[in-house]
Amino acid sequence: MLAEIKGKRLLTIFVLFIAAVGFFNAFRFGGASARYYAAEVMIESWQSNAHIQTKYEYKRAKAAVFSANVLHGSNTSYINLAGQIEEWGFLSGFDKKASLENAKINYLQATKVRPLWPVTWANLARVKWRLKEYDEEMLRYLNLANELGPYSVEVHMLFTRLGLSLYNAKHPMYEDIKDIVHERIRLGLRNRDSKTSIVTFIETADSLVGVCQWITIKDVDTAVEHLNCA
Repeated sequence: MLAEIKGKRLLTIFVLFIAAVGFFNAFRFGGASARYYAAEVMIESWQSNAHIQTKYEYKRAKAAVFSANVLHGSNTSYINLAGQIEEWGFLSGFDKKASLENAKINYLQATKVRPLWPVTWANLARVKWRLKEYDEEMLRYLNLANELGPYSVEVHMLFTRLGLSLYNAKHPMYEDIKDIVHERIRLGLRNRDSKTSIVTFIETADSLVGVCQWITIKDVDTAVEHLNCA
């Protein structure tokens, strides 16, 4: 009888322990999610209205995503957002060049958790671009982003922006990626989620004539329908 009572007590304690762990994790993950979305809203606002953002908002976003990662450090989205915010700090002049290295560290950490996510590899390639490190490592990141994300809008945009920038600058790396750039622009024009941004960047980069030539050779219908190429 005594053994039976002790067994029931142990079972009750075990059940309560499991419930407490579940409650704690729910509280922890919920708090992390709230902080992540707060930081995400701020960075989306920055991307849309970079000229009106302040250092105070940057610090708030950085603190929010830091808390999210402390509460739930294995979430790839949180790690990636931390990298994006580090890039924001550098581009806005709110932080030093070291923030780009910190962004790279965050993205590399994210690849360890989710190695098949193309956006992370695209982010790494973008950081290398910002650091002006045009090397084999950058090519590796670009190739991984391309292979893993054949329909990724983020990858379409990266190759469009980087490719046209390298083309206009007559940079030697353009020759290494030009075939991918041409195909990504073509695919991006056919994707309603990326078309507007790609067309705007082509016009801003004053590259419409060149792009029309590339796309017409590969896909006349896309050139005419999406770029109004003559």
